[in-house]
Amino acid sequence: MKVTGLITEYNPFHNGHLYHIQKSKEYTDADYIIVVMSGDYVQRGTPAVIDKYLRAQMALEAGADLVLLLPVAYSCASAEYFAIGAVSLLDKLGIVNSICFGSESGNLTTLFQIASYLAEESLEFKENLKHFLKMGFSYPSARNKALLSSKEFSITSFPSSKEPKELSNLLSEPNNILGIEYIKALLKRNSSMIPVTIPRAVSHYHDTILKEKFSSASAIRLLLKQTESFPATIAQAVPFSIFSLYQKYYHKTYPIIEDDFSLPLYYQLLKEDSFSLTEYQDLSSDLSKRIFHELDHFHSFSSFTEHIKTKQYTQTRISRCLLHILLQLKTQDYTAFDYIPYARILGFKKDSAPLLSAIKSHANIPVFTKMAKAENQLQESGKKMLKQELFASNLYRKVQEQKFHISLPHEYSRKLLIK
Repeated sequence: MKVTGLITEYNPFHNGHLYHIQKSKEYTDADYIIVVMSGDYVQRGTPAVIDKYLRAQMALEAGADLVLLLPVAYSCASAEYFAIGAVSLLDKLGIVNSICFGSESGNLTTLFQIASYLAEESLEFKENLKHFLKMGFSYPSARNKALLSSKEFSITSFPSSKEPKELSNLLSEPNNILGIEYIKALLKRNSSMIPVTIPRAVSHYHDTILKEKFSSASAIRLLLKQTESFPATIAQAVPFSIFSLYQKYYHKTYPIIEDDFSLPLYYQLLKEDSFSLTEYQDLSSDLSKRIFHELDHFHSFSSFTEHIKTKQYTQTRISRCLLHILLQLKTQDYTAFDYIPYARILGFKKDSAPLLSAIKSHANIPVFTKMAKAENQLQESGKKMLKQELFASNLYRKVQEQKFHISLPHEYSRKLLIK
């Protein structure tokens, strides 16, 4: 049995994701595709535009055999924690042969060389990183500069005359960054899973204009948020098999945006001070002070993010930090969990019974389908993570209910998705 794992957000699902599933099967000759998917909150520091259940259903319709939930502590974390959480989950299933990810580079050798160097974190690299951070560069920029200025680091994939510019561009692309982190996580876990990369198809990650066939998730989100009636033009950007799902639930359960969470975020911020804010993941002392002292300028989630950002603290970093405060995700939680203490199944295909049997036999963590039965299978760290997940999911659900005047099932009564 050949099993390939995909680490995804599907925020929202589009033709590029279908391409990823299809090419992953082709590149790895996989019998089954397991998708690890972010839940109701995503890595860029915002709520998902469509809830996890509908996105999981889309993934199954598009060819995934099994969809697992990436716990919220990791789904809205930095690239490093996002990657190590997802890789750990796949690794602990005990049956995954490879992970396949998209990248702008498409050059696995180059990504592997960079990841191998960064996984070691030499003294020279650490000193360079501190130097550039003190100069006021954001962490991603400081890391890139530290890498480029490290004498120990060399890469044969780039001619020396072009190396700095090309390597800097490579390190600035979001899918390359995640790909490097996936490989780093594999190396740190000494995992037997093999990394495979597929060149990203056509559109750029940050493109905001809908394009024929391959459009970015950013462009689709923008269109869904800006229109009052269903934007039928997205038909060109999403698989035919799931277009009806987009139509059916538009303005019934989605779109959800960060400003839908403005009031609960402000409530949480009012409870904090500059010292207590430092307990949350990704919040430095300086950033905590900035958030606390600028609180009078809070009008909405998005506008406050825009107000707080600086050259050193990017908009994504700020948004992610605010989401950590909203969801009460603290730094100590990440070390307490030993990464992933359980696997929660959101849905699967009926004909994937052999895959489920193999997971049951080989996984070294509890695997469950029903929240009601989960606690009896978990140790204290797992129960704490599950409690975080429940809080975050219930908050998202209530926002949906109030925005669209509907009633949705509680997490404990949600039915497993079976295709």
